[in-house]
Amino acid sequence: SCSASDVCVTKYVWKRINESINQFMDMLIYRFDLANYHNLKEISETQLERYHRIVMEVEQRYSEKLELEDIAQKEFIGRNYISQFWKNMTNMNFTEYLNSRRSEKAEKFLLTTDKSINEISLVCGFSDPKYIYKNFRKWYEKTPSEYKK
Repeated sequence: SCSASDVCVTKYVWKRINESINQFMDMLIYRFDLANYHNLKEISETQLERYHRIVMEVEQRYSEKLELEDIAQKEFIGRNYISQFWKNMTNMNFTEYLNSRRSEKAEKFLLTTDKSINEISLVCGFSDPKYIYKNFRKWYEKTPSEYKK
């Protein structure tokens, strides 16, 4: 039989395990990312930091008109340099990456809201609803309407 102190110890142990798992997951998410997955060569800390800043910029501004020139300015580098940097890190151009993230966000809205596809298109940063159809089909091999069914 267990005493009250055993229950407290068990709760404490489970809490510590959960904290450790969360720390481990955070580390994996930070270290194992698209750049490392697609590009097995060594990436410098400076490059990794720049990559993460760009990813965070996309996450915060995917719903807006977001251009590579804007990010190049923020990073104090040229557009051609950042374009090559991004392609080398991810094996896709910036627009492809941005549209893939927008499509993932659209998928979430399709599955969790009753918004129309036109509304989702605008919320996710597609300038015209035809682009959500084009990009969604590219990444999911279905139209948003077919996917929602």
